[in-house]
Amino acid sequence: MATVRLRDGEVSLYTRGDSKNYYAGYRLRGGGRLQESLKTKNKAVAKERALERYDDIKAREKYGLTQNTVSFAEAADAWLLHLTKEVAGGARKPRTVIDYTPAVEHYLKPYFAGRDVDDIKSADMEQYRTWRNEYWLSGPGAKIRTITYIRTGVEVTRPTNEKYRRYPAPRTINGENVILRCILKHAVAQGWMLANQVPKVAQAKLTTSDSRKRAYPHFERWEYHKLKRFMTLWVNSNEQSEGERWRREAIQDFILILLNSGLREHELFKKDERTHERRGLRWRDVVWFTSKGNVETVELHVDGKTGERTVICQRPVRVILERRRKLRAQNTKIQISLWRCPTAHSPPATTLDSESY
Repeated sequence: MATVRLRDGEVSLYTRGDSKNYYAGYRLRGGGRLQESLKTKNKAVAKERALERYDDIKAREKYGLTQNTVSFAEAADAWLLHLTKEVAGGARKPRTVIDYTPAVEHYLKPYFAGRDVDDIKSADMEQYRTWRNEYWLSGPGAKIRTITYIRTGVEVTRPTNEKYRRYPAPRTINGENVILRCILKHAVAQGWMLANQVPKVAQAKLTTSDSRKRAYPHFERWEYHKLKRFMTLWVNSNEQSEGERWRREAIQDFILILLNSGLREHELFKKDERTHERRGLRWRDVVWFTSKGNVETVELHVDGKTGERTVICQRPVRVILERRRKLRAQNTKIQISLWRCPTAHSPPATTLDSESY
């Protein structure tokens, strides 16, 4: 078929040898051209679609918009794919994609479904915030009664509890805002929107009262001493196997290190339920030193949810680690990890007197 010219030659309608569908070529301002499939074999329908698309192109040119925009969902999927490639290349941790995907699939894509990424304005951000706050109260989440996820390779279903039936914490919203900004930034990098089209994504403010309301309760001194006394009796109780005694000592040491260092649980030891990766404190992360006040203590280098950091611990942590170091002997596994169980030939541990410090 010969090329059909429309709108004074600014629109070209034609077919190609490798497809039965019609294609259109559009002349752009500045001399460029845009070509795309009209996805139809019908000539009349193809003309109608080509002219509608031409009018849209002219309108976008008038307002300084890009011509090759995509939907928000497509931009979000492209960004997740970009993250996956970064993980494969070692630029990001595997948890990045695992942690970010649920927010994209559960909240962002459903709300902005059908919208072009460059058609989202700052007012839409405010409307999204309201929708997100009400999601589990009166929105789509109010009808959800169970949640299914994968734990250690097994699909688990549990009912939604009361913690869902409230406004999300400001930190949760701000974490999702990071994802939203990254999707928009990626869209700019791909030419799907202009930098001046990116809407403002405001931070959720964390007030002092809200922070106190959501804070975990702390241990009182009497509770701390009661817990230590209980663990001493629990570890030293009779009729235990060697393996059970080691397990109890490890639990006791784990708790006491947390209480005397300020470490997060996942910084000390964590087996990721999704990736099955073990991470946490290793002997190579421990630096033994004496402070200016002549106090022997330890410096721990840990990596947690806020990234890498250094922690100076109280004296009891050094006592605990020195005792655990005696378990190492000739066992190479123990020389790597603080929590790996020793072999039957390793020397037995002596229980730390929890009232001695």
